[in-house]
Amino acid sequence: MIEFKDWMTEVDFSLDRKAGIESGDLADWNYRDAWVDGMRPKDVAAEVLEENGFARNALNIWMPDEENLSLGSCGCTDYHMADCPTRGGI
Repeated sequence: MIEFKDWMTEVDFSLDRKAGIESGDLADWNYRDAWVDGMRPKDVAAEVLEENGFARNALNIWMPDEENLSLGSCGCTDYHMADCPTRGGI
């Protein structure tokens, strides 16, 4: 069985390829249980994205689902934009 750390690297790689983000950019999720259950990293990435308000568009690209995202007090969506002052941006 692949070690958890290596498996998470694959999850993060899949998240990056699908949506340009990593697990640390999203709400907490029970990755360890998914690893123990033998889930594939790409399947975990898809499930985590859906649970964090992302949806595939017509080109099969993962994008924030604007109907299901809430705005924080900073005005950003749940995952904070790169230039968000809350996240340390501009």
